[in-house]
Amino acid sequence: MTAPALEITFSYHIPDTVDPPKSLPSSHTSGSYSFPVQASTENGSKVYYEGLRKAIKDARDETGAHLTAWRDAVGDTEKEKEASIKKVASDDEEEEGGDES
Repeated sequence: MTAPALEITFSYHIPDTVDPPKSLPSSHTSGSYSFPVQASTENGSKVYYEGLRKAIKDARDETGAHLTAWRDAVGDTEKEKEASIKKVASDDEEEEGGDES
C-alpha cells in the first residue's frame, strides 16, 4: 500500500512585467508539492490524524511562503506602476498651471 500524502498542484498566471521573487527560483510559477502523512491507519486513528495534521501544517507553511513571495513581487510592481501614473498626472497638472499665468 502506498503511503498517504497530501498533494498540492499550482499554476500562477503572473503578468510579464513582474520580476520573480528573489527567494524563489526564477519562473517558478507552476509545480506541485507532496507532503507525506507520516503515520498509517494501522497505528490507530489518533496517530494517523496527528500525522495528517502535521502534513497539513507543512503544506500550509510551504504554500503560504510561496504565495507571499509572489504577492509581494506583484505588489511591488503595482506600487511602481501607481507611482509612475501619479507622477505623470502631477506633471500634467504643472503644465496646465504654467499655461494660465
